[in-house]
Amino acid sequence: MLLEHKQCRLSITGRGMGFRLTCPVPCNKIGYMARTKNRKPARPNKHRETKSNRAGERRLLRTVVVLMVLAVVISLLVTRTGRLLKYIRDVPAPRHSATEPPTPEKAPSQTDARPVRVAIVIDDLGTDPKALNAILELDAPVSVAVLPQLPRSAETASRALSAGRDVLLHLPMQPRGGSDRGLGPGAIKEGMDGDAIRDTLAKDLSTVPGAVGVNNHMGSAVTEEMVPMEAVMDVLGRRGLFFLDSKTSSSSEAVAAAREKGVRVSARDVFLDNVDDPAAIKGQFERMVELAKRNGDAIAIGHPRPATLSVLKKELPALAARGVKVVGISKLVR
Repeated sequence: MLLEHKQCRLSITGRGMGFRLTCPVPCNKIGYMARTKNRKPARPNKHRETKSNRAGERRLLRTVVVLMVLAVVISLLVTRTGRLLKYIRDVPAPRHSATEPPTPEKAPSQTDARPVRVAIVIDDLGTDPKALNAILELDAPVSVAVLPQLPRSAETASRALSAGRDVLLHLPMQPRGGSDRGLGPGAIKEGMDGDAIRDTLAKDLSTVPGAVGVNNHMGSAVTEEMVPMEAVMDVLGRRGLFFLDSKTSSSSEAVAAAREKGVRVSARDVFLDNVDDPAAIKGQFERMVELAKRNGDAIAIGHPRPATLSVLKKELPALAARGVKVVGISKLVR
């Protein structure tokens, strides 16, 4: 075999596993060893291959982690973009044109706002048809509370219902001191057991047809005791009736007992006629309006006295202009 060189011809001398190439002519070229084709291949380096495999696995793991992070970021971006687009779609378009200046928003007035509400309940009905007539002639849906087991109890309740008024059973309950004076028939008294209370209340309700709820007549003693009030609420709960606490005692358990039995309940805010005087009644009427405007609603209780009915007849028609609406008591009991 001859290897050509520009300036000389190389001679080849075989040496072991290769050839020694020498140049007879000094041409300043360095000799080199040329391996033959029969040389055995080099043995693989297993340690180097293992390190290479591990490095590849690490690169693959890093790639997977990066892809997962990118997927989470893209998902968040898509979600935020969707919410932004939905918000943009939901924003109402301006009602004025681009060349037209926007009309200033109208400030809300008291007449535009939802009116506050009051409920007025007149107690102690069931004996005086003339008092009922005066109440039904009032220019507002004043509610009535009828005493039970009286000769005119059922008639009074029926007439009030026909006129579209809410009717309550005005349930007699014993006051402090143990006196029965002024209680009348069908009273709940101290010392009565649960069965006696439930039976008495059921009979009372049968004489006041169409009653949507019950409020207490007197009762400063009985309403302070949880056990008799729970018996009362048992009956009301089964019949779907509510209880209005007249609050003849500041220590009344009526609201707590009703809540425990799942009965709708409210308490009165104002007594209109604790003092039977037109000026005092007018003052209490204004207090009712003030509380309603402060809290959104108010409940007042009065009696069928001439001074009370006279004040109501004069003041009720003006409430609408003051942003106050009179509703039946059932609308305000929660």
